Amino acid sequence: MIGVLLHQAGLLHPGQIQVVVMEQSVYEGLKFGEIIALHGWLKQETIDFFVKEWHSLLINQPNEPIGYFFVKAHLLTEDQVNQILQEQWQTGYRFGAVAVLNGWLKQETVDFFLNHLAPQVAKQSVRIEKRTITPGKTSQPGVKTTLEQKHQATYVQGGTVMQMDTHIQNYDPEDLADMDKVEVNWLG
Repeated sequence: MIGVLLHQAGLLHPGQIQVVVMEQSVYEGLKFGEIIALHGWLKQETIDFFVKEWHSLLINQPNEPIGYFFVKAHLLTEDQVNQILQEQWQTGYRFGAVAVLNGWLKQETVDFFLNHLAPQVAKQSVRIEKRTITPGKTSQPGVKTTLEQKHQATYVQGGTVMQMDTHIQNYDPEDLADMDKVEVNWLG
């Protein structure tokens, strides 16, 4: 059922599905997806993508970047993808993380697409992790450990750990809660 699929993708919540089922009994002849579109909860093109193309994509597993599928599903525009790619290059965040941080996609939707269309990427994706370096091993006695020493960005890919010289804008915003007196510079 399309409602279950859209719920798993993080695009509908159970209350919306209940409303649609109820309205289907009142307005005979209207399809599930048509009611969703009439309420404005999703674009008709998004519903059509899941109804007409999703199953085929699961079977064929095309080798396209994840942004391609979000555009095909009308969840992102070409301009949003281009902005994400630019911010991704500037920040080092994953494509999906940038889309979520901009409020264009839910994390649940990104995970759903990755798990179904690119499971190898979902398992081996590059992510930023917080790594704490103990002062005794990184600095001389009596010298304070800097914020950058305490919170180095570490990229993990396929089990290989690679540490990079970074600046504070390259950290995952979830890590900022643990840092004291952090100045955040927003991309402009």
